[in-house]
Amino acid sequence: MTQGSQTITFGPISNHTLGTPPFTISATASSGLAVTFSSRTAHVCTVSGSTVTLVAVGTCTVQASQRGNADWAAARPVDQSFTVTQGS
Repeated sequence: MTQGSQTITFGPISNHTLGTPPFTISATASSGLAVTFSSRTAHVCTVSGSTVTLVAVGTCTVQASQRGNADWAAARPVDQSFTVTQGS
């Protein structure tokens, strides 16, 4: 059996100011399977489920991934980066 290919759609995330309350992000896989998120810059932002928490000023990079299953091959991960600035 051949696994189908899938892609992830993960739109841009707007810039935020440090101190902004945690916020939710979303992405979709063309397979309809659930997408998972992780922070590639844990020193700037953390991700739990689909909630991003800002921890420092800098560039936050979040990765969306989908590991696939018996019917679908893993999708190529997609990164989105945004700037976390110092509040006034």
